[in-house]
Amino acid sequence: MRKKLSKKYGKVVALDNADLELYPGEVLGVIGDNGAGKSTLIKALCGAVIPDSGEIQLDGNKVSFTSPIEARKLGIETVYQNLALSPALTIADNMFLGREIHTKRLHG
Repeated sequence: MRKKLSKKYGKVVALDNADLELYPGEVLGVIGDNGAGKSTLIKALCGAVIPDSGEIQLDGNKVSFTSPIEARKLGIETVYQNLALSPALTIADNMFLGREIHTKRLHG
């Protein structure tokens, strides 16, 4: 859950008191006009941007992220816009690109 999140870049207000509530296992898709704050909201949600004001709560506890890795460790995953996706890979492969599970296997 995010409460009253705001983010400015100079005099430009990119996010203005945004409230958002998500539940475990829920998938969120964000759509809107250019400049509506979609990217800023998602970046704040995944730790890529630190909001100027407001708070983020996870399981009722206030949290703050300084990187996407911290958010990922707490279960928040982000699938970025198609510019970061590979058309040669499956949806699942794109989602786990750079986070593949490696196991040691014996071949015989």
